[in-house]
Amino acid sequence: MTMTVASFKAEYPAIAEALLAEGRNGANAEGIEKGRTEGIAKGAEAERARIRGVLDHRMAGHEELIDRLAFDGTTSPDAAAAQILKAEKAARVTTLGNLLEDGKVPARVKPSSSIEDRGAESDSHLSVEDRCKAKWDKDSNVRDEFIDLASYTAFEKAQAAGQIRILGKKSA
Repeated sequence: MTMTVASFKAEYPAIAEALLAEGRNGANAEGIEKGRTEGIAKGAEAERARIRGVLDHRMAGHEELIDRLAFDGTTSPDAAAAQILKAEKAARVTTLGNLLEDGKVPARVKPSSSIEDRGAESDSHLSVEDRCKAKWDKDSNVRDEFIDLASYTAFEKAQAAGQIRILGKKSA
């Protein structure tokens, strides 16, 4: 005698239904547990990534704010960056106000004169780079003002091209 699924269902419908239900319930319970475990793992990793993203915006003086945002469970790294920037701007305004009130605002450094303003006719045949090198070698104020010859040369070129201007300087 050979029994098939169809013949078993026909002869023993209650047992067949009980076996199917048991299989479904077992599979569902196993699937639910697996899904729950995977969901917890994915959620935990997403939260760790969010916290790392917020902490990547660390900035001195804002440690308390950053810790609060990192561990609040909701703030995205981009939203944290915006809040930290806002707090930094407010701190700078406060600091500037305090310096102004105390009369301790640092004196502004006046930029050196440009090549064109010097009226150096003797070196007018030189390239901008050569004139800058000569000025760099000769003038300690230029060396104090610029980090290196390349930055001074870049400044002079930009000024000659009209790409920058010195604030507070009267234009002709």
